[in-house]
Amino acid sequence: FTGAVVNPCKYEICASLAQSFKMIKKVHAGASFGVVQFGWDAAKLQEISWRLQQNNCLIPLLARLMILTPQKAVDLCSGNYPGIRISKNFQNAVRSEMQHSTAQFLAAQWRRIQLHAAGAKFLGYSGLQIGGITSVAAAQTVYQMILPALSESKPACRSSLHDSVLLRNEWQ
Repeated sequence: FTGAVVNPCKYEICASLAQSFKMIKKVHAGASFGVVQFGWDAAKLQEISWRLQQNNCLIPLLARLMILTPQKAVDLCSGNYPGIRISKNFQNAVRSEMQHSTAQFLAAQWRRIQLHAAGAKFLGYSGLQIGGITSVAAAQTVYQMILPALSESKPACRSSLHDSVLLRNEWQ
């Protein structure tokens, strides 16, 4: 299978459109699925899906998610992950969570990954790719943590803008 990656989490209109057009070009060149880079932004997940649909690029999409540890959060908020952009609102939320205990911080991250997984399913994504897993035990933990959220979420063919606004507020 030939796949392609896209990073829709660009917050300047020209950069955002460029990512969409690059992905459309990749699909026309033969990509049979897409992996959407992490960015913790439900509206951007939906935006790239809509743009692909509008251009008859009907391929399965995988949402790439990342579990944040305290160190990864520091690196992310400091801009030390090349190519990963996050919104100011998300950056502020993560920085606020870092002020709490490690247990509270990690609980917030688990809840966030549950919401993102359920949201991706709701938006019609075909699957997930979870970054930051370093062992089989960690993979099993992630699976056990997101499974209840996935079973609560009903997949949509593709959701409406109203649904996106509701999800965006929940995810951040």
